[in-house]
Amino acid sequence: MKTNKFIIPQNKRSIIAEYDNNHIKEIGKIDIPYLSKSVFIDNRLIISICFGTKLKNRRLKIFDEYGNQLLRKTELKFESINFKDSIVYLGGQYTKNRRELFSFIDFSNVDFIIDEIKLPVKSIEGKSIDDILIRNNTLYLVDNIVFPKYIFEYNINIPNNPNHIGTYELENNGTYEHIKKGDINDNWIILFSSTEGRSGSSQHISIIGKENKWNNQNVLHFCTSSRPLHNNTHISSSSKNSSIILDICIIEDSLLVLKKDGLYSIELTGKNINEDIKQIDDNRNKYNKLIKINNEICVILNAEKYELLKL
Repeated sequence: MKTNKFIIPQNKRSIIAEYDNNHIKEIGKIDIPYLSKSVFIDNRLIISICFGTKLKNRRLKIFDEYGNQLLRKTELKFESINFKDSIVYLGGQYTKNRRELFSFIDFSNVDFIIDEIKLPVKSIEGKSIDDILIRNNTLYLVDNIVFPKYIFEYNINIPNNPNHIGTYELENNGTYEHIKKGDINDNWIILFSSTEGRSGSSQHISIIGKENKWNNQNVLHFCTSSRPLHNNTHISSSSKNSSIILDICIIEDSLLVLKKDGLYSIELTGKNINEDIKQIDDNRNKYNKLIKINNEICVILNAEKYELLKL
């Protein structure tokens, strides 16, 4: 049975929450930091990857539904997490050789063993699986930083036996590209990334329609330094919308873009995506994160507070 429970990260003690009747109900506290990613899986366990500036603060934590810690693991550097049924998929980087890591834990078993999956390309030092996106029975691994940048596609009709079905090389948006976050629904895949090089630092939002080829994508570019970007054929953002992006989230056919100066919405079905960026809030509460509850609503938050966001 699919749960409506989820985790709201906060600074001191994060919140175990439940969405019901258009409201959020707080049902408990949990010992994970604000800098974390969590899933509340179907058999009522909570799995969190916790981040920190020091290696000792980076860990995988497993809890029961009430927030009681069952297990902690620190031997692998996880960056991304997702799940289907009782299978939790984990992506990141090996601690020793700094190469891509893809693994899963089958929580229908009692031993919580991490099963590692060999990737279909040769591993390169410095690369990482930075996000895991799932659409129905298809899983996408987002692999980046050192060129080339890949999407690995897997069939997960049998969740504990991911079957590789495709590898797609993505266009490079700049030097040292790091994908901060991806999001997916039935119609769209969005990749939010940043780059740093001689041309300056910038941020990029790659918009990929369900029917598009991987090498046929719209890209919004946002310059975040005084040095201009090189000219290219991609869609470029206007200067008035060039403030730093904090987070992104797809709600139905709209892309929410949370920036330092406000929350913006982009209608993905519009004729000119670049001109359809509309500010819907001035971010007076200084929120810096979006967490999607389902394809229609999300929570906007910072380390101290949150609110339910409905469009």
